[in-house]
Parts: sequence; C-alpha cells; structure tokens
Amino acid sequence: MDKPGGEGATKQQMIDCYIQTLAKVVGSEEEAKKRIYNVSCERYFGFGCEIDEETSNKLEGLPGVLFVLPDSYVDAENKDYGGKLTAYVLIIPLSCRIL
Repeated sequence: MDKPGGEGATKQQMIDCYIQTLAKVVGSEEEAKKRIYNVSCERYFGFGCEIDEETSNKLEGLPGVLFVLPDSYVDAENKDYGGKLTAYVLIIPLSCRIL
C-alpha cells in the first residue's frame, strides 16, 4: 500500500490526507476532524472514525479507499476501547499525493 501523501510525506501531510478523504463523505474537513479518533501513519496506513453504515458505504466507494471495516475494539460512546462498532478505514491515498 502506498504511503498517504506519497513517499516523502510528513505525518501531518498523511493526517491531512485522511481528513480530506473523510471530508468527501461527511461534508467538510471540520466535520471530518471531529469524527476521526485514531490514525495510523507508520506500519499500517489508515484511520478510525465515527460514522454510520450509510456513510461507511459511501466511503468504501471512494477512489483510493481499499476497504472499510467495523472497529470492534472501540466504545464510541465513551471514547474508549471495548465495545460498540464504528468504522476503521485503510486507504490507498492516490488522490492525496504530495508532488
């Protein structure tokens, strides 16, 4: 899987790529920032976010999104690991390349 933002991307550029990707289905970057609760920028590339099933389906249909999986480790209500399903997204960020 390609690194979000391209090979020379900083951690912040990778996070910006995640925000831009989620913003496409939640309406704005501000809303995307509110919904993202976890990012992975090292070995695995992806982010955790609080979204419903309909939004998950839209996200999965975006170019560059590899797949969307339920996150069975997070309790979204209490912002802690241990319960309720939300979504975890792994992406191939082709649309976020930094040239």
